[in-house]
Amino acid sequence: CNDFGDTIIEETKSYKVGNIPQNATLSLSKNAGTVGESVTITINAKNATSYIFKIGDGTNVICDTGKITSNTYTYTFTKEGNYPIWGYACNDFGDTVIEETKSYKVGNIPQNATLLLSNSSGEVGKPVTITINAQNASSYIFRIGDGTNTIFDSGKISSNTISYTFTEVGNYAIWGYACNDFGDSPADGSKKYIIEQTYINDLTL
Repeated sequence: CNDFGDTIIEETKSYKVGNIPQNATLSLSKNAGTVGESVTITINAKNATSYIFKIGDGTNVICDTGKITSNTYTYTFTKEGNYPIWGYACNDFGDTVIEETKSYKVGNIPQNATLLLSNSSGEVGKPVTITINAQNASSYIFRIGDGTNTIFDSGKISSNTISYTFTEVGNYAIWGYACNDFGDSPADGSKKYIIEQTYINDLTL
């Protein structure tokens, strides 16, 4: 405007009012893996239209996606190590940093896992000692079968040795796994264990 008149500005601008993304969270498909394996990273947030994923090696940022429209990103690690992972949920009104940084470990599954028995046959009521030896293992799984069903499953335990007592005559298979954060490694094949019938004082046990 001036003393001679008003000039209308032909271009009308639009101004949006809204909120930056809310309740942003970051999750991993798993927390550890081996070299060459991939992890899927997911960001969930309210009102987000784009996302930024970042991965570090403890010193440098080794991956920065920039803003992408997908809320998931898959990355494959090529070296062992501990990697921090973080990200942002974004829209036209700003970027929301996700406060919690996730940690992803890359390493090797247990190596050279072997299974040993204290003896290859025994009697009802007398225990057999089962041992798993392996490199880099932090837990172990022991399983025993009767040829048809699994009759014992220890689940993951910290001890690499258990003692098991059979209550019936039969031929049994014994196998196991050495485990750590990066995966489970089967011990070197199953072992056969025979429980024979014994006689004490003319009573069959």
